[in-house]
Amino acid sequence: MMEKQQWISAESKSFFQSFLRSYLAGTCFNPSGYSSVGVAFAMYPALEYIYKDPQKTKQACSRYAGYFNTHPFWVPCAMGLFISLEQAIARGGMQANALEKNIKTICHTLSAIGDSLFSGSLLVLWALSTLCFFCADYTYRALFFSLFCLFGIQLFRIITFWAGLRYGLSFLITLKNVKLINWSRPIKMINALLLVSFLALAWPDKIPRLEWFLMLVFMAGGAYILFAKKIRREYVLIGCMLALLLFLQLSHWLTEKVMIYGFFE
Repeated sequence: MMEKQQWISAESKSFFQSFLRSYLAGTCFNPSGYSSVGVAFAMYPALEYIYKDPQKTKQACSRYAGYFNTHPFWVPCAMGLFISLEQAIARGGMQANALEKNIKTICHTLSAIGDSLFSGSLLVLWALSTLCFFCADYTYRALFFSLFCLFGIQLFRIITFWAGLRYGLSFLITLKNVKLINWSRPIKMINALLLVSFLALAWPDKIPRLEWFLMLVFMAGGAYILFAKKIRREYVLIGCMLALLLFLQLSHWLTEKVMIYGFFE
C-alpha cells in the first residue's frame, strides 16, 4: 500500500511549530534570563530538525536558555534569525561561538525598535483611536479597528519570522535602512492630536475655549522643556501627584478656616 504524500515538509512543519510556540515566549519569565526558558522551548522543534542528534540539539538549546530579552512583537523575527544562523552552524559555515556573542546584540537592537515603535507609539495610537471611537458612539468602528490592529500584529509576526528565517542577518541591514525607529516621531504627533480629540469628546460640558487654550499651551511648553532639558518623565509625574495632593490638602484646610470664622454659611 502506497504511503500518502505529505503536503507539508518536515522542515516547514518544525519551523511552523517553533513559530506557534513563540506566543509562549513569556512563559517562565525570570529576572535572570528574562524570556530564555520560553524561547528555548519555542526554538526546540526547529533545533531538533536541524541537528537530529539529541546531544547537539541540547547544546543548541543551551545557547538560548541563558539569556533572551527583546520586545514581544519581535520575538518571532529574532527566532527566525537564530534558526537561520543555526542552519549555517549545522552546515559548518559558522561557528557557534560567533552566534553566542551576537545573541544579546540582536535582541537589544530589536528591543529598542520595538519599545519605540510599538510600546511608545503604535499601541498608544491603537488605544487612543479606540477611545475616540467609543466617545463618538462609533462602537462597531472601534471593534473593527481593534480587530484590524490585532490582525496586523499577527501578520507582522508572521512576515518578520519568515524574513528572518529567509534572509538571516541581512534582514537586519534592511531594517536599518528602513529606519523604523524614526517612524515613532510622526506617530507620536498623531497621538498628541488624538489625545486632544479624546479630551474634547469626553469633556462633560461645553469646552471652555480660554481654559483649553491655556492648558494646551502649558502641556506643549512642559513637553518641550522635558525634551530640551532631558528630564525624566517619572520625576515630573511624581511631582505633579505631590502637588495635587498638597493642593487638595491646602484647599480643605482653607475651607475649614473660612467656615470657622463664619465668612459663609
